[in-house]
Amino acid sequence: MREIYNDLFYYGSSSEWNMSACHLKIAQRADGNIVIATEVFYPVNRGVSVTWGAEALATLIVEEFNLDPENTHFFEHWPERGTRDIFGMPECPEIWDIVEFTWKKQFFWQKKKYASNPKWRRIQPQQLLKLLTS
Repeated sequence: MREIYNDLFYYGSSSEWNMSACHLKIAQRADGNIVIATEVFYPVNRGVSVTWGAEALATLIVEEFNLDPENTHFFEHWPERGTRDIFGMPECPEIWDIVEFTWKKQFFWQKKKYASNPKWRRIQPQQLLKLLTS
């Protein structure tokens, strides 16, 4: 697996006061690409979350990194946050989802496709590790 990108990634508004940000990791495998968008919180992310901006974020990633959307697997990650209760359970536990999109052309003569109709499927970290190493 070859790493293509591993850093903060800005998307959405061009205005600094409401610019969206996530931590983005892109890896290339023989059978396609893996994209992991991890939510970052205010004040770094002043815009929409990776969930609310999923379609726009996926479309921008495919365009900017010249990825084939049909051979790219998208994952959404929300890190654990908040305090722990008296039983040691986090207020908001870590969440991993596979996000599947329908890819459409806006106009039939365009090559460019955009992401729509996202569907989230919750997975456990062990499942993700298995997918990444298989």
